[in-house]
Amino acid sequence: MKKLLAIMVLSLLFNGCSNNENNKEVFFKCLNNDSTEREYFLSIDLKKKIMKRATVIYKIKEINDTRIYGLNKNNQYENNLIFDRFTGELQFSSYKKNDLNTPIDIAIYSCVKSIKHKKLI
Repeated sequence: MKKLLAIMVLSLLFNGCSNNENNKEVFFKCLNNDSTEREYFLSIDLKKKIMKRATVIYKIKEINDTRIYGLNKNNQYENNLIFDRFTGELQFSSYKKNDLNTPIDIAIYSCVKSIKHKKLI
């Protein structure tokens, strides 16, 4: 009986570890601070180390206590996302590949956790 109880307790403990928030995709609804763009969804998956901004995939390059940094490169541009883990502020910057010192676009967004993507059934 004690062995059965010990097995049940251990299985519950291990089950709790697998449902850690770091193991699932989290969705945010983001709006440009100057309201010049429509709202969109940002998803962050720390386990897979990817961020999706309006269906564009960014590889997470750095995670620390205050921010998450994502990078997307293509033939012409290098795009960066910096997500503030406390305020929900998202900074987007885009650079031409031949001039990584001068951004061609910078935008700041306010993001709130979205409950739209939670399954009801």
